[in-house]
Amino acid sequence: SAIDMLLRALEERDTVVRWKAAKTLSLLAARLPLPFVNQIIDSILELFSPAKEEGSWHGACLSLAELCRRGLVIPRNIHRIVPFLHQALVYEVRRGRTSVGNNVRDSACFLAWAMARVIHRNVLERHVQAIATSLLTVALFDREPSCRRAAAAAVQELVGRQGTVPDGIAITALADYFTLSSRSAAFKDVAPAVARFSPYRQSLVNYLLKSRSIHWDTSVRRLSADALAKIFAAHKSDDMEAWLHSAMPLLLERCLSEEVDTRHGSLLTLSAIVKRLDPSSISQDTQHSIIVLVVQIEHRRLYRGRNGELVREAVCELIEASSVAALELPKVAQVSKLLGHIKVGNVKMRLQKCLDENIRHPKKNVQCAALRALGAFSRCYHVVTSNTSAAMGKLVASYAKDARSAQNVAVRRGCLLAI
Repeated sequence: SAIDMLLRALEERDTVVRWKAAKTLSLLAARLPLPFVNQIIDSILELFSPAKEEGSWHGACLSLAELCRRGLVIPRNIHRIVPFLHQALVYEVRRGRTSVGNNVRDSACFLAWAMARVIHRNVLERHVQAIATSLLTVALFDREPSCRRAAAAAVQELVGRQGTVPDGIAITALADYFTLSSRSAAFKDVAPAVARFSPYRQSLVNYLLKSRSIHWDTSVRRLSADALAKIFAAHKSDDMEAWLHSAMPLLLERCLSEEVDTRHGSLLTLSAIVKRLDPSSISQDTQHSIIVLVVQIEHRRLYRGRNGELVREAVCELIEASSVAALELPKVAQVSKLLGHIKVGNVKMRLQKCLDENIRHPKKNVQCAALRALGAFSRCYHVVTSNTSAAMGKLVASYAKDARSAQNVAVRRGCLLAI
């Protein structure tokens, strides 16, 4: 039948076919009795399956949005659609060195816009807070500018039509079409400003921690770490310190992950937070666990593989952050091994050795991170006294020796900068 053909067309590869099928299906449904429309919606909801390709999710969002625009979705179906809306707003599937799903997220924003525009506030009232929060995470933290702007438009419609969004007017003034056009500004400027409003703060930081900080795109991971640290620094006196105590075990665990994206993003996030941390707010054991990460990464040989230099750079940033925060160095580090645990002594020299290796690394970004860490590490832990002056003299002499005689240009450059 014609309806079966249109439902199949929602899964076509070409976007224009899916778009036209969604429009035609809604026009056809407007001329059918309500029980038949409900059957059509049942068939559309079956397209929201993890086994389906992104085209099916895209077509399903478009068709539901068109049906909502024409007032063909009854309240009972609204409550069934909302969970799939939340999934579609964060839909992203990794494909090689990139991902797919931005068309799904964009169409999910269109669906949210249509629901806010047409559905009566009494029907949507129980879902308004959750929908607004999901749309804000897309508007602030999505990788694609088109999705950020679409989500902002949906938030504005939700605030204007429903009228029950907490702090809605203030949020729409902060997160609009122009302020969200730059990804960096959205993460670093707009997100901390929106986080001032307590109904959204926990959701934003949890989304950054669980999704953006381990994103496949390196730039997104860096922006996520900066945004999370800014929010933490601005609201330490509120509820963020309690959040950090609950999030710290997850961060420490993910810093030793086998996945390089997860490991790199978690190290960046931990470094950015530690740099703004008051050491008295965390226990001595937690401080030791943060420092010992450097030794554990070396023992597990987690610098190996593709993008190993990113991990080296992040480890240097962790040493710098620990030095800025003046965390207490443990005397002995306990490192996990295959058959148990071993103890590694003189943690301070282990950290210095790590910096020395990275100062001589051929990649300039690794060298620069190691040099910044060396400055902070020296100011905090290499306090010159009668007992340490000889060790510092040997360190400078080793840099001077390699600066004169090393055959590798990168090694000479690094040693000269270190001096």
